[in-house]
Amino acid sequence: PLVLCVATLLIYYMETSRYQMMDIKERLKSDQTLSSAEVQRRTNNIDSQIMAPIGSEQVGLMTTVFFPLQAVKLFGISFFVWLALQFFPGKSEFVPILSVVSFSFMVLIPEAIVKIPLIMAKETTQIYLSVAAFLPAAWRDSPLFIFCDKLNIFNIWMAILLMLGLSIVTGISRKRVILTVSYLWFIWLVLATLFGNLVQIN
Repeated sequence: PLVLCVATLLIYYMETSRYQMMDIKERLKSDQTLSSAEVQRRTNNIDSQIMAPIGSEQVGLMTTVFFPLQAVKLFGISFFVWLALQFFPGKSEFVPILSVVSFSFMVLIPEAIVKIPLIMAKETTQIYLSVAAFLPAAWRDSPLFIFCDKLNIFNIWMAILLMLGLSIVTGISRKRVILTVSYLWFIWLVLATLFGNLVQIN
């Protein structure tokens, strides 16, 4: 699952990096804190990056970076889930919990399959598969918009898979598992809302 998640992230990045940089260009143009000369300099720099092809060395570097980061993320999430489940009677062993978390993260694959064509068709990475799609674009950086965006169908799907899988491998009642996962997910939502895009799970 870890290799598949990293491969999905790499493909997603390579297919959407151009559109991510185009979005950054648009935001630079509306940034009132920068001088016109600075905006032009940064825009030219982004244009040169857009035109440059992604080579094998860059792919190798991304793989080297993404793999350990993704591994640390999965181990970290699994650890906090394992720690939270220690308060309940059952078989709360770390390795089975890590397996459940890893397989739940494979939701990244259908998410990429859905989002990449939409991004390429609309030529923007501002694709929202949540109620955030119905909010004004001007609210994009607001806590409400970020909170709504994190409640997208794939994050909900991932949470449901976690709940089902953990209740099976630990033997803990489904109600307790649902409460535990919901509590941890709520903490993540609060952190993501407060810190915006600095805190991301998928």
